[in-house]
Parts: sequence; structure tokens; C-alpha cells
Amino acid sequence: METMRERLLSAALRVMTEKGLAATTIREIAKAAGVAEGSVYTHFDGKAALITSVFLERMPKIEMRNAVKALTASMDDPDPLARLREFALAAITAYRELDAMAGLLLGDPETASLLRAELAARRVGPGLGIQAVTAYLRLQEDRGLIALAMDPAVAAAALMGACHEYSFQALFHEESPFGRTAETFTAQLVASLVRIPDA
Repeated sequence: METMRERLLSAALRVMTEKGLAATTIREIAKAAGVAEGSVYTHFDGKAALITSVFLERMPKIEMRNAVKALTASMDDPDPLARLREFALAAITAYRELDAMAGLLLGDPETASLLRAELAARRVGPGLGIQAVTAYLRLQEDRGLIALAMDPAVAAAALMGACHEYSFQALFHEESPFGRTAETFTAQLVASLVRIPDA
């Protein structure tokens, strides 16, 4: 059973998703949770604190975290290129969620500032994903299982950046301007960045 705090977080997430961050008010959140406005202040200092808690506690369940986890857990898999292709496909989907979150934050600089400070204090955030992918590439290269066309950090940035761009373009185009499916795109992307070393 949800605690009152969890109920408020769930209600805030619903209101944010439906109305956008700028239109999300304590009154709307309390109404969605079925409680009096004063109940919100029992658990949170105000709107910014509540919204920051939503991002920190509810948003980590996004797809990117799962995609990075799956990749790093596959370290011993004999086919790292297949795992990287799977990761890239998952990243395209995950970036759709991340862009939606970023869009919410753009409308509320105060909450964005608080969230950045809290992410820094907790040492969490999207930047950890690129660090994890870099570490995966570096370790696989050190083990001789892959050969990279560039430094692992640059390869990770190129991989994730290209996936983000593919996802971003889908917001504006019915058909991909890249002229290929996500599967074909990610296969070609991985092949351009990573290869199996010659025996």
C-alpha cells in the first residue's frame, strides 16, 4: 500500500506528464492525490522540492538505466557487437523518455537548478550512463574482444550521441531522415565504431 508521500509522488508525476511542469501546481497535485493542499507541505517544502523528488525517485526507472545495466551485465558474453547493437536500439527508445523529461525541465529553471544540485550531491544522473558505456568499451578492448576506431570515451559519446539524434529526429519526422530502420541504423553505427580484432 502506498504511503502518503508515495501517493503524492505518483500524483505529481501524473500531473507533470499530463499538464507539463510549468502548469503543475501544489493545488493540482493535491487534487490528483485526493488530499488537502496542506498535506503536501507535511512531506515536501514546496513544489520544487516535490518535483525534484519525483525526478530522483520515479524517473530512475527510465529505460536508459535498464539499457546500460543490461550492457554492463553482459561483459562475459562472447558476442560484444550483438550486445552493443541491442544497447543502441534500447538507447534510441530511452532517449525518447529522456527528451520528454528534459522538455519538462526547460519550462521550470528553478526546479532544473535544484535537480542539478541534488544529482551532483548524490553523484547520480544521465552522465553516469556514458561513463558506464565507456568503461564497458575500454574493458572489452583491453581484453582483446573488440577493437575501437577511437578512444573509448569518444566511441561511447559517438554511439550514444547518434542514438540520441535518431530518437530526436523521430519527434519531427514520420519517416526517418536517415532513410533506414532503427535496426539497420544501429547495426551500421556499431560496425563503424567497433570491430572484432583480427585473430
